[in-house]
Amino acid sequence: VINNRVESMWGNDLAVPLSTLPMMYGVESCTLIVQINEEGFDVFVQGQHCARLEHRTPLPKRKGPLFLQFPSSDDYGNPENWMVYRVWWGRKRSMADDLNGVAGVDLYSSVHPKKLFISGLHKLRSDPEVDLRKAELERAFRKYGGPSGAVLVSVQKNSTF
Repeated sequence: VINNRVESMWGNDLAVPLSTLPMMYGVESCTLIVQINEEGFDVFVQGQHCARLEHRTPLPKRKGPLFLQFPSSDDYGNPENWMVYRVWWGRKRSMADDLNGVAGVDLYSSVHPKKLFISGLHKLRSDPEVDLRKAELERAFRKYGGPSGAVLVSVQKNSTF
């Protein structure tokens, strides 16, 4: 599974079938290449194109720093052990030639730029009712929130929309 995390919120995951990955059991080390391009991040394992993760936040307008980060622990607080033998930075021709069967390619997940108003709802008179309605609408419309699943929901007291 490939995913992104912004602050403490995970985005929608991209499942990569194990059948598309090269055999790595018993291998002491492997080569992981991540190429950044206009479409997103192309992921290669042992030279094989395994996935494309679309950009989930806008690219910066100007040049800026690039950071390579490895998690020091998993989601449960267990330590992660990494051994990095080499890191290369620079411009290189894209290795993504044949995109057939690559997980994440042609996956429509951009955020829809429109606003949606829902009317005819019962008036809400208390803050707990507002919180409940907001949570219900966020769950109902999450799939339209792009790769992060983020949907901005505004719920007002004493309003029917």
